[in-house]
Amino acid sequence: MDPKVQAALARRTEWWLIHQGLPKFIAKQTLRTHTLPRMFPLLSFCVLTVPIPNDWLALAVATIGSAALWLVVTRAGRRPPPVLPRWVAALLLITYVAVPLGAVALEVAKDMAAVKADTELESDAAVQGFFAILAVIALGLVFAVANVATRYGLVSLVLHSVRHVAGDLRNSFGLLGRALPMLLFIVVFLFFTADIWQLANRIPVWRLAGICAMFVAVTLFAIAARLREEIRDIERSMAPDRLIAACQRTPLEAVAPALASTALLPPLRPSEQRNILLILGTRQLIRAAVVGVAVFGFFVVFGLVAVNQATAQLWTESTQPTSFEPAMVKVAALLAGFSVMYFAVSSMTHSEFRQRYFAGILDDVSRVLAVRAVYHALLQTPEPPETTPPRAETPHPATAIA
Repeated sequence: MDPKVQAALARRTEWWLIHQGLPKFIAKQTLRTHTLPRMFPLLSFCVLTVPIPNDWLALAVATIGSAALWLVVTRAGRRPPPVLPRWVAALLLITYVAVPLGAVALEVAKDMAAVKADTELESDAAVQGFFAILAVIALGLVFAVANVATRYGLVSLVLHSVRHVAGDLRNSFGLLGRALPMLLFIVVFLFFTADIWQLANRIPVWRLAGICAMFVAVTLFAIAARLREEIRDIERSMAPDRLIAACQRTPLEAVAPALASTALLPPLRPSEQRNILLILGTRQLIRAAVVGVAVFGFFVVFGLVAVNQATAQLWTESTQPTSFEPAMVKVAALLAGFSVMYFAVSSMTHSEFRQRYFAGILDDVSRVLAVRAVYHALLQTPEPPETTPPRAETPHPATAIA
């Protein structure tokens, strides 16, 4: 394969992986080749807007201009941004630092000149100098945060999750009729327990949020443990025909038949495991959140109907006849958080829920891992040896004379 064609095909495959929310699956992601080209709209926006913070028209023009340039370069996201030459990357970084700092330095110089003319403006100059230091720190923080967000593809992750929200919610609503009766059968008895009402009445909101965060952490831990088992099963089922089928409608579709026989599934790096866990966790929590909202709404309505002021005062052991709705909302939130955790874990282990609920996500993971195997096989394809034309043999002088 021609090296230029191979590099272009690998680049398009890496762009496809980024669109799947998995930039860590790229074999070698560097600041110049992958991060800076994707950070270009943000950097250009900062360069254009920091010198003109109070001109809203100029800010709008800078925003639209940066977005339009990005859409033109990537052809509305269908093509990867080009690899920046070294001098372009260096010029972009220097411009990002020099233009805002130059604008801030110019403002400070104007204030210092005004101070020399009017000593009463000395405090204003000190304030401007303080804001100049804050601007420098802000530029560094923006670059650091944008670098991490770009390397992990947080924007692509959000867009990928949004694209799957409709289907995930549709499946969740379909399963709601199956899951809600089972969950209510498990947790409805807790609603009539005085202990949980006393806990909810006395617990502050920030501790309640911490409990819900623990439920989410347990769910992610269960997903991570299940993911390792599923990846081992996927590795054993990577037949060539499955690799070819997985590469359909991807940049590797044309070369998959030639590379599938030599493609192997390299072990996932820790960063790749975290990336795919982030994808799985996001989709699982989105689906489970639908069930949690349904359980929360049910117990709020059920509490308004079934519980009165005297019963709530007895359960909470309150000496004053205060409103019981805040305690009831906290009880509903606790039960909903527990239901989210139970539903997310059972959907991966329960046979019926797994087939209807988790199998689709695993199919997506299996496809991405298959494409990754063919992608690594493409990178390891040896370059064709250079062929040089044979030298014309010069006849021996004696032979030539003869």
